[in-house]
Amino acid sequence: MSASGQSKVSVRQALRDRCLTVASPDDAAAVVRYLDPRYGGVVFSSSSGFSQGHAVKRMFPGLVIAADHRERDKEERPATPAEPIALPNLGGLFAAIAPEDALDQFIKSQLHAGAHVGVIPGRVICAEDSESLTAVVESANAVDRDDVIVRIPVSHVWFLGQNVRQLNGILGRSRHPVALSPADKRDPMENKGVPEGLRRVIDKHGDKIIMWKTDLAGIDALTRGALAIAVGVVASLRHSSPPGGFGQKINERDPTPQVFLPKLLRYMRASYLHDEVFASTQPWTCDCRACCGKSVDRFTGSAEHLREAAIHNALAITGLHQRIIGAPVGARAAEWRETLESALVAHQELALYVERKMPFPGPLQYWLDHA
Repeated sequence: MSASGQSKVSVRQALRDRCLTVASPDDAAAVVRYLDPRYGGVVFSSSSGFSQGHAVKRMFPGLVIAADHRERDKEERPATPAEPIALPNLGGLFAAIAPEDALDQFIKSQLHAGAHVGVIPGRVICAEDSESLTAVVESANAVDRDDVIVRIPVSHVWFLGQNVRQLNGILGRSRHPVALSPADKRDPMENKGVPEGLRRVIDKHGDKIIMWKTDLAGIDALTRGALAIAVGVVASLRHSSPPGGFGQKINERDPTPQVFLPKLLRYMRASYLHDEVFASTQPWTCDCRACCGKSVDRFTGSAEHLREAAIHNALAITGLHQRIIGAPVGARAAEWRETLESALVAHQELALYVERKMPFPGPLQYWLDHA
């Protein structure tokens, strides 16, 4: 790297095949000790700044660290051609500096706080808003560094039909790796056509793409050549949402966490596991270091259980990630297919065990059918 103060390791070298864990600062502090520095990293997702990087570096050398700036709800708005980047209110001496200088200062602040990679925080791009998408890319391209990535959250509509071709064309102009994050008020992958469109983007750009704030879609992307993935420990950090927040929960009074079940390759809310799936049968147990043989349906909405669930989710998804990247590059798609086939069988076996239907989720079925 040529710029003063930059690492000699490129972004692609630092992130290659990594599974970063996206968490709030509090959850990150609990989860980070369970991550493998050889394969993982942590993304601190916060609207109030980032300061823990150097402490994490000292305690867990080798772990890749990044910060993902979130706007506060009242400040959050979609990208526009004039304001495509979600810069925080720097205040003080930075309040009057030019936008491009403010962005450079913001990136430097991340790196000075201990991040290995600077994240340019693009705002959510609304459906078919090519002007704002172009503005994000052009604003990021003005940053003359090679230790940064540009976060580009886009409406799921960008992955449908002919929109994919335009999306690919604009992303192709980026000089930086793209942290791509499909956005919707629910799981974007549940929209028909989105998994196929996302594959078209990965197939076109390969290791230029980091699947950002994702879940199983990131694993599928890795098998097709994506650079890295960043998976959230809670539902709100597993995909981007348009300004205004996520869709309503089935029961807003239900505080229990969503729990990742590796055998099924899916997340299920703990209350649903307890009250519906295992209501009349012995629940499954988990041997991960967070669960230590306890039942997967035990989680309540207590702070302790929410933290345990975050650790469990991080361990479960990073375990799956390590199995996939442990295969030779040319064999990863086959390993993924075998994993999907096993998940289909597990759904069928669970349905017999609990005597209720257990439909195989649509995205998993698509990936299996087109493996």
